[in-house]
Amino acid sequence: MLSRNLVLKEEEESIKDRMARDLAGFRLATGYYLEIAHSLMGFFPAIINETKELVISLDEKVLEDLKELLPKRRSRIKEISLLINEQESIAFDMAESKKTKENQYRLLTKKEFDNLKEKKGSFRWAR
Repeated sequence: MLSRNLVLKEEEESIKDRMARDLAGFRLATGYYLEIAHSLMGFFPAIINETKELVISLDEKVLEDLKELLPKRRSRIKEISLLINEQESIAFDMAESKKTKENQYRLLTKKEFDNLKEKKGSFRWAR
């Protein structure tokens, strides 16, 4: 447990240090994600099947195309305010007070989406 806490502390510091050093590499942006529209409790977004990462993109068209690949469900594209670094393809939700490795999202670009969609089953709805 102690070693895990040390690793998390090091990761936290490295992100903070990187942002403090090079905030010019980050900017505010609106991102988009796709989720199942329902009246139940829970969050069921589109995810990358292999990594279980939430699909977030700066390109709304990517999510419209993704919707066609997933099993048909009533769904909606939602906006999210992000602090992004496009060179590293990472983003942080501006609603989260801590910008740590656990709160870091990968940005899905059009090029990466095109590569992933070639492999059947690359995307699915979260359960």
